[in-house]
Amino acid sequence: MKAIETHLIEKQQCRVSVCGRFIPADVAIKLRKKMNRRVEILEIQEFDETTTEQKDQRPMITAAY
Repeated sequence: MKAIETHLIEKQQCRVSVCGRFIPADVAIKLRKKMNRRVEILEIQEFDETTTEQKDQRPMITAAY
């Protein structure tokens, strides 16, 4: 997906974290279809555009598989 900027795969915890501008449900559906596994949205973080502390001002989704 073009909207995903970065991702992190944690095999020990069976988690995938992705960052970018996207709709979390769309990414979860795409992951479920691609991996043929159950996908659960664990946490959604939205960064405020007025916050100067964060360089990346995009929503983040964490999913377990």
